[in-house]
Amino acid sequence: MKIIYIKALKKTSVTKKTILIEDVAEVQGEESYLVKKINKLEVLKIKEDKNKNYLISIIDIIKLIQINFKNISISNMGETDII
Repeated sequence: MKIIYIKALKKTSVTKKTILIEDVAEVQGEESYLVKKINKLEVLKIKEDKNKNYLISIIDIIKLIQINFKNISISNMGETDII
């Protein structure tokens, strides 16, 4: 089983419509190819043109990773929610 460490950033400001894991968290692991793939997973797609705050839970990010990659153990090293 591969181990992935994830540290969510407390507050992040982004200007793009498609939010990836790499925009809101740091991901580390022994397998660099796996880290790169995880970083490119889409967490949120913003459809409005308004400036708003969005709350992303680390649980949602972990679920997204587990859906896309099997046999991975994920260890949260940071915040539980991201604004």
